[in-house]
Amino acid sequence: MAVQAQAHYTQLFDGEETWFCPLTISEVEARLDPAEFSRIHRSHIVRLDKIATLKRSGDAGEVLLSTRVPYKVPVARSRNRWLKAQLQGRLIVTS
Repeated sequence: MAVQAQAHYTQLFDGEETWFCPLTISEVEARLDPAEFSRIHRSHIVRLDKIATLKRSGDAGEVLLSTRVPYKVPVARSRNRWLKAQLQGRLIVTS
């Protein structure tokens, strides 16, 4: 449901637990379906249909995933507008 870069490897979050992955974030991104997953920050990829809330924080933002364990992910300034448009009508957007 989410991928986070950690130096030259990644951590995968499945909604409950975090798992080690020896691949880089770019290698993981290449294996994921771009219709379902998006890189919303240089260090984070999320499954778009798991985003519950998009919150603005200055020029950038933060999303909260709808998972059993609460999980927040930063949104890059350059992706904030794009993400808001992709999710229009599907979630709560707060200022």
